[in-house]
Amino acid sequence: MVNAVPFTKKGEEKFCISKIEIMGQQLFLHAYEKKMIGRLISDLTKSINKGINIVITNNDYEKNQFNEILTSPNQTAAILKMENEGKALMVMTIKELEKMIKEMKS
Repeated sequence: MVNAVPFTKKGEEKFCISKIEIMGQQLFLHAYEKKMIGRLISDLTKSINKGINIVITNNDYEKNQFNEILTSPNQTAAILKMENEGKALMVMTIKELEKMIKEMKS
């Protein structure tokens, strides 16, 4: 397929579930799981300077849960909130990610 976007295999990347590259831009994908939030935050802090990081949620409810974490009164949350405002960290549902990839490829 000419328009296919290559994803790295699960476990191939150290601090994310997968990485894709579109138009020379590296996107690091992270899965939101409420019970694994500590690991997600740790992984984000390790990969935030390497490219755009995307936290993928199943739905808007989970997306809102993660965005609430970004308003926590601690230094790590403040850093991630700034990265989110600067678009180096994005939070989106699976459907929003699919739409974004299609738009970037066209």
